[in-house]
Amino acid sequence: MQRVVITVGQRFGRLIAVKEMPKTAQGRRQWQFSCDCGTAKYVARIDHVRGGLIVSCGCHRKAAVAAAVRVANTTHGMTKTPEFKAWDAMLQRCLNPKNFSYSRYGGRGITVCKRWRSFENFYKDMGPRPHSKLSIHRIDNDKGYFPKNCKWATRAEQYANRTDAWITRRANIT
Repeated sequence: MQRVVITVGQRFGRLIAVKEMPKTAQGRRQWQFSCDCGTAKYVARIDHVRGGLIVSCGCHRKAAVAAAVRVANTTHGMTKTPEFKAWDAMLQRCLNPKNFSYSRYGGRGITVCKRWRSFENFYKDMGPRPHSKLSIHRIDNDKGYFPKNCKWATRAEQYANRTDAWITRRANIT
């Protein structure tokens, strides 16, 4: 077998050779490495370092696993977008009896079509919000949320299309 030559300061992946250590009980040469993350790594199988089997103290594998988990748990990556927030608010108004606005939406029969229970389908149908001052709007205020009854609209458009019953109720409250 060919002798593996390592010199102090030589880099292998994230590891830098620091010093040669005393031989192991099995008679193998051993090296101390410093990982980029700051951890010391002791390796007796130098051929594994040279062959690329060992590239870090273990932090590289942990980072790769964490990245894979993040990717696996990400459905669409749009959770913080205005479109997602509008979709979520729409579902809450119509489906969550604990929501403040439920009585004006789900409580009076306003529904969300089955297709739009998935954000991806909602986004395919509505597309990106064209302007920051627009929000989801039902064209026919007495019907639910579904593709042909919704568009992105300004507050003024929505105000002009409000339910008279809500205005009457609001007037009686104040």
